[in-house]
Amino acid sequence: MKKKNHRISAFTLIELLIVIAIILILIAIALPNFLEAQIRAKVVRVEGDMRGLATALESYFTDYNQYPPDEIQVIDDAAARGNPPPPLDLRALTALTALTTPVAYMTDIVPNPFPNETDNQADRLAYYRYFAERWKEDQLTFHPTWPRNSKSWSLASAGPDLESNVGEYLMFGQMILESIPGSGFWGPGSVYSATNGTRSAGDIVRVGP
Repeated sequence: MKKKNHRISAFTLIELLIVIAIILILIAIALPNFLEAQIRAKVVRVEGDMRGLATALESYFTDYNQYPPDEIQVIDDAAARGNPPPPLDLRALTALTALTTPVAYMTDIVPNPFPNETDNQADRLAYYRYFAERWKEDQLTFHPTWPRNSKSWSLASAGPDLESNVGEYLMFGQMILESIPGSGFWGPGSVYSATNGTRSAGDIVRVGP
């Protein structure tokens, strides 16, 4: 009786290399699109978060006829107690906490999908920045010619570049942003626009009311 020879087929080294090369090519094509989609989704989330914060701020104003104390007021309050300025993260969180207690205009303070990246722990920022009348008064002290009837508050996220570009100055209008070219802080690039590219520089900002 003859024995049957069962030949086991397998990939050769060259075939394996070809398969790996094809996989790498597909990854190289798909990965950038995936990352771009992630950034776009985060931008949409920031815009949604800011809409919720804006509603909470206006509800607070309806009840108290003023907006919650902003980050500058948090610093002033700490100084009045003889304490050093709190880190940015704590400062931002403390300012926004007024929207959750004692009246819950929001259930919680959501983190910023685009945290400000820095090597300095004291300057790290995982929450949205909030500026209102106290900050505005400080700026008008240094810039008395700026419009006094400017917006009453601003919310800012570092945006996809993960760097704070002080886009909160948009509270005083686009002309202010463009009036100090080359300063390194102000200018059209201070505010994020997806038309400049998904990963372009600038803060995502909402001003109100």
